[in-house]
Amino acid sequence: MNGGRGRGGCRAWGQGERDSTHRDRVECGDPRAGLHLGVMAGPFQLLRFPTNRDGSESEPPTVYADGYTGDLYLDKPAEVASYDAAFVDIWNNASDDQASQSLISEVAGSYEQG
Repeated sequence: MNGGRGRGGCRAWGQGERDSTHRDRVECGDPRAGLHLGVMAGPFQLLRFPTNRDGSESEPPTVYADGYTGDLYLDKPAEVASYDAAFVDIWNNASDDQASQSLISEVAGSYEQG
């Protein structure tokens, strides 16, 4: 799972998580809609590892955050829960495919106009 403004306010699906047309998907949040936890958290990746055969965690969930002064790995339950909440907020605030495509086209057009 990826989140934060490092993704340009977008969530993306790569290989293995494609829609029915087999295209990669990107869903964006409109920056004009206001702040959400993903903006506050900055770029991060939420790492979850395979479970053991008995269903227990093989490794604790870990948050990787690439910061200005270096990398940060967080694995305390409260820290992971904060980033879980940020990811859910990003997910809930992302637009659907059609609205995201419109936003991407609008932003791209503004760069072409200078």
